[in-house]
Amino acid sequence: MKKLTWLLFGFLLCYFSAYGAETMPFTLINNSDYPDSEIYIALVGKQNGSSIWVDFSTNAEGATQTRPINTSYNSLHKSASDWGYANIFVPLSQISNKVLYMPKLTACRIFFAFKSPMYIHFFDDGGYAGADLQNPADPNHGIRWELVEFSWADNGLWVNTSRVDAYQYPMGVELWGAPGANNAYMKAGELMSHQDILDKFRTEMQHSPFAACYTESGFEDDTHNGIIMQPSKIAAFKEGGEAENYFQDYIDRIWQAFSTKQLVANQGERGIWRGGVAGQTLTMTGELGAFSGVSASVPYKPTTQDVIEGKGALATGSEQDKALQAQLCGAISRGVVDVNVPSGQEQNWGDASKFFVTDVHNRYVAFFHQEDVSYKGKTYAFAYDDTFDQSSTLVTSIPEKVQITIGGFVNDPNQDNQQPPVGDDNNGNKEDEEGTDPVLPELPSPSVGTETGNGVAGTLQYDYQFAYNGSQVIVTFTCTNPNDFVGIVPALFNKTGGGFVETIGSGTSISVPIPASPGDQIIVAAKFMFAGGDAITPDYTYTVPLSTSLLQSSSIPFVVYPTIVTNYLYVQGAESVAYRITNLLGVTQLEGSEYPISVASLSSGYYVLLINNRQFKFIKQ
Repeated sequence: MKKLTWLLFGFLLCYFSAYGAETMPFTLINNSDYPDSEIYIALVGKQNGSSIWVDFSTNAEGATQTRPINTSYNSLHKSASDWGYANIFVPLSQISNKVLYMPKLTACRIFFAFKSPMYIHFFDDGGYAGADLQNPADPNHGIRWELVEFSWADNGLWVNTSRVDAYQYPMGVELWGAPGANNAYMKAGELMSHQDILDKFRTEMQHSPFAACYTESGFEDDTHNGIIMQPSKIAAFKEGGEAENYFQDYIDRIWQAFSTKQLVANQGERGIWRGGVAGQTLTMTGELGAFSGVSASVPYKPTTQDVIEGKGALATGSEQDKALQAQLCGAISRGVVDVNVPSGQEQNWGDASKFFVTDVHNRYVAFFHQEDVSYKGKTYAFAYDDTFDQSSTLVTSIPEKVQITIGGFVNDPNQDNQQPPVGDDNNGNKEDEEGTDPVLPELPSPSVGTETGNGVAGTLQYDYQFAYNGSQVIVTFTCTNPNDFVGIVPALFNKTGGGFVETIGSGTSISVPIPASPGDQIIVAAKFMFAGGDAITPDYTYTVPLSTSLLQSSSIPFVVYPTIVTNYLYVQGAESVAYRITNLLGVTQLEGSEYPISVASLSSGYYVLLINNRQFKFIKQ
């Protein structure tokens, strides 16, 4: 028992030290064909609003080496007459333990260059000149490189791979959230080898203008062959190119159709919007929650270049205008604007089953959204790929660690799993018998047969309920702290069977019936939108009981929140019922029958609340 006590104490001490640390580990896994000595790493971004880079040659936990961006670092030269380039790239072989320790940084790009460092010029104003894929004279021409983008602020961490400019080599990213985070684990990246991706692209794009996206220019002597450029980067889709009007007939039909009939579109988190074209301007008005009565417009008919690059008519005006333009750009790129519907009939621009099935859509984007190419079909292949949650962006409210896999997840035994197997460490290695790497205690989460529960997504607290009535599961999510937000609008994501259907609610609650039979599995998540942002819950899985008697015997009468608490723990459904709070060793810390429960006297750590033989775990900050 003494050994277990010390193991738990050691784990909690290490965990809370990491939880409050000023740096976070980004572990690098080399799953590529390149040795560590031929992979060069650099980072540029912002810290407290100032432009910085990070010196990874001396970077260490708790001592990140951030440096200001200015011309003093332009000591690298490719030719005697060049203007100098920042000497900031470090070989992976020289990065201690292959771990990058990051402080809170925003607008960051981590560059990965293969065989040679990249040539990036710094300016004294904090700006920099990177690689120009469209310029054969650029010093980076022929250098293969990739990037991962991230921002880490007080409200969470966002990280993503990117295909907005090009695909040059497979990449993968995994993000873990600490206990209480709105997302415990997320993953994005390519699943195929580099050569297989190139071969598949060339096969599928032959006889298409998108075939020109593949190029070997500059890579003729590279055994890894070429790269795939986004169509916005190639001459074929520019003005004067053979595909300059690729989308134009589709755009013309949209403008013509909805100049004589009403366009009604489900825009996901923005709800239902209604409007039409007058002259050359498309104007639509929102009908739900904070968007009710709000108007937005596309000022003139966009061009093919506007759609592919997300520019011009699709990147101008007010924030509401730009939000509508992003939705329209995404809908055209995915080919889901239906010009044949009757006037006023609603169309859902977020129905993933209709993405990329029409003759006209961005085939570059569609290619990287294929589920055999990218994990769960998520990628970031054009400027507005984040509409309807289709991008590779990973986000968690309380980040714990990030892992970047250079070379993507090909041949990864866990590539089809949502996270490493229980009992394994982050690299898939079994823990030793001494338990020196203890498994994080499981916090409250829905299990098979659970009907009610609660959770926290960032600063938002919510209840959820599954109720089976014999033919349907009624799924309900309710915000329990609505006074902390302005203009809150709930939405439900139905992910059952691998699909994706979004339903918008109103007020502080959403309730949606989902047809089901005994034994069926329902997978859902909720999003609550509000002025200044939104909050997304984890996915919840509910299995319909084989007998309705299970519903009565397994229901949980109490709702406990929050899971990370400072002063008071709230229990809905309990008035004078006695409770007891213990530590993880079962030692009683508090007991009583008055609610809410004051836990201010508890030390920081994990605790268990016991009510009527039910257990609810929580963290005291």
